[in-house]
Amino acid sequence: MSGCMHCQSHGAFRLNSMGVDTERIRAIWEYKTSDLFTDAERAAFDLIQVAAITPNATTPEHFENLRKYYTNTQIIEILAVNCLAGWLNRWNDTIATVTDQESVDFASQNLADLGWDIGKHTGEKSEQRKAHPVNVGWVDREKE
Repeated sequence: MSGCMHCQSHGAFRLNSMGVDTERIRAIWEYKTSDLFTDAERAAFDLIQVAAITPNATTPEHFENLRKYYTNTQIIEILAVNCLAGWLNRWNDTIATVTDQESVDFASQNLADLGWDIGKHTGEKSEQRKAHPVNVGWVDREKE
């Protein structure tokens, strides 16, 4: 595993709550060889993996492969989500964003044996919240 531990737990919990099977979430780093992913998903993961590194390693071949499965608009959306996630990854890891307890619990149970650890994202007692923001609601802060 690599990257921000907050983002990993937060994202994995959200994917699972959206119906993505835990086995697929756990296998994401093995997408190239796992039979849990389609060729279309592999093409998307290939692009986002090389677009996320510095220096950027995308090639015309990545886009040729993607066009077998996705429209140009879909490719733009995949790349846009990846870029936003990359920014959030840097932001949350730099400021040590405190991870909600639901995401911590999910990652502790399902990702710890793969290398996940909360690390610096525990925060002070007053900063901790029980629920993932989507489960809390962005407007109703009374529930936190």
